[in-house]
Amino acid sequence: MVNILIIAYHFPPEMSGGVNRPYSFYKYFYEYGLQPIIITHDAFGYSDNESNVIRCNSLRDWRNAKIFNKKIFLKIICKMLNSTGLLVQNDFVWQHNVKKIISNIILKNRIKGIYATFPPIDTLMLGIFISRKYHLPLLSEFRDGLVFESLQKYHVIQKARVLKIERIVLEHSKAIVTIGKKLSQYFIHNYHNKNIFTVYNGYDKIDFEGLQKNKLPRLNKVKIAHFGAFNRSRKTDITPLLMALDRLKADAAINRRSFELSLIGTYTKDEHKMVAKIGLNDIIYFYPQMKKQDGFRRISSDYNFLLFYGVKDQKTIISSKLLEYLMLNKPILGICKGNEAEEIITKTGTGEVCDFSVDSIYDLFKKFIEGKYKYNPRKEEITKFDQKILVGQTADIIKHNLLD
Repeated sequence: MVNILIIAYHFPPEMSGGVNRPYSFYKYFYEYGLQPIIITHDAFGYSDNESNVIRCNSLRDWRNAKIFNKKIFLKIICKMLNSTGLLVQNDFVWQHNVKKIISNIILKNRIKGIYATFPPIDTLMLGIFISRKYHLPLLSEFRDGLVFESLQKYHVIQKARVLKIERIVLEHSKAIVTIGKKLSQYFIHNYHNKNIFTVYNGYDKIDFEGLQKNKLPRLNKVKIAHFGAFNRSRKTDITPLLMALDRLKADAAINRRSFELSLIGTYTKDEHKMVAKIGLNDIIYFYPQMKKQDGFRRISSDYNFLLFYGVKDQKTIISSKLLEYLMLNKPILGICKGNEAEEIITKTGTGEVCDFSVDSIYDLFKKFIEGKYKYNPRKEEITKFDQKILVGQTADIIKHNLLD
């Protein structure tokens, strides 16, 4: 086994889409001759029986403080420095704590290479620091854009600093991995780097074991599920969706007896208020966040369709949620035209898509309600998103670029 240091801020037991990819490395790299050593934070505690996972204290849990304490003070300082552009880090406390122990980790585990997965920017900065100080080869992964279609808006000073960091990462990394073709094309075009690779997110078959045994009951109404938040990292305007559903109600195409949209997960107070204000509480139901396998079992047995909601004018959007939807054997209503997610739904034959206008959403929902949608899943295309296969692709990139 060759030991590889994985710098991953998001990792179980945190419950978010951002943990799926680094956790898949943790589970499957060993099948390809790599032993991952994970460096992450401890804000969510520890997973059962975890090994080769090193956790450092961070600012991630600053909100848990009951009184004004050191972490709240440091978080305020961090925000102030970021707002001025003097800092572009999210968690300098975590970075500092990692740097204090990293020497022992590298020596003890005989680390041969570093894999830094973004976001947040702290992982990239740590990757550069450790690589330079200990003369270890670095591979950097972008699961979102840092500059191109970035997660946050930057003012002039911030953007200049972030551009500088991105350039340093591209110059110093032996290779770059992204999760979509649009993001890879950005790096190729702007940095003329040939070592840019695209490895999509995927689904883990383990999460779907036993679901094929569940038989879909005869439902007396159309039931559509949206699993997880609309988008935690990017602002998503669901107003067109709500207006389209309101129009469908007004046109008597749906009512509380014939239709239900279930939102399963953590949703904002504003989203709850919007649904109530428009008067859709009779057809839209909010359900609390639940473990992935529990949610998949419920969706498999209780719903006809799945809703995927992208982000307008963001080409790179391919949420890991979409790849998991492919395995639930339900037609997908994709409000994602123009996102890279559109291409995946189309190629896999797992549903239909529309743009983000009220008229387009109205027409798509009506098509599904009336049973006039297209659903011809292509197994050979869906299989390409098997997480274990994709981990193997990443392992090959590591071997050819970090270990040769």
